[in-house]
Amino acid sequence: MNAPLPLAAVVFDLDDTLHDDTLSFNSAAQHVATTCFSDHELGARAAAAYVRELERFWQALSEASVSRSVVGMRERVWTVALASIPDAPQIGAECAKVYDAYRREHFVLWDGVRELLLTLRGFGSRVGLLTNGFRETHREKIALLGLEDLLDAVIISDEVGMVKPNPAIFQLMSERLGVPASQTTMVGDRYDKDILGAKSVGMKTIWLNIRQESLSATDPQPEHTVADFRGVANILRATMQATPLVERI
Repeated sequence: MNAPLPLAAVVFDLDDTLHDDTLSFNSAAQHVATTCFSDHELGARAAAAYVRELERFWQALSEASVSRSVVGMRERVWTVALASIPDAPQIGAECAKVYDAYRREHFVLWDGVRELLLTLRGFGSRVGLLTNGFRETHREKIALLGLEDLLDAVIISDEVGMVKPNPAIFQLMSERLGVPASQTTMVGDRYDKDILGAKSVGMKTIWLNIRQESLSATDPQPEHTVADFRGVANILRATMQATPLVERI
């Protein structure tokens, strides 16, 4: 489906939408495996257990859990992961420290992100960031990625007590940007959280389908589906070029 996109506001998810978060946390887990474990096979199993536990943590994120303190969250996740391996040393605190230090050095935007956000703002679009996450980790991540000066509004789940796909968090973003949902395009990698949540309030959507997931014919369809961030940039740039000046005001 190739429907026109409104550009009064464009809202982006963060992880795996503006940067390769999956590569980042997998690389950090592998770094822990080689740094904290002399037995490389055991380290590899520990890293795999951590990744599984981390994915389970984020998949289960809810409005109840997002309101709890996440101080020490990564240590707890490492501790649970290691406990699932009978012969693993219980060094969750050490693993979390090494993991955090590595992650801070390896946040990188997808190619073209900064240029696209600058182009959108120069075009006159309001640009928002809407992420299911925690202030403790995500404010730092936004700063390390150099995004702070490129955004007109940022909403992080635990700061507002809501998680995507709750329609209310999308409506709140519209209010903060000062743009109706019907004049907004949402870009995200999670169909169930980003795309369905945005469509529930009348936003148009670009699905960054990096996991090559499929939809049934009865599923609500995104306006556009792309495989990488270059596809997102191409669609938004083409839309800007085709938008008459009078529609930009």
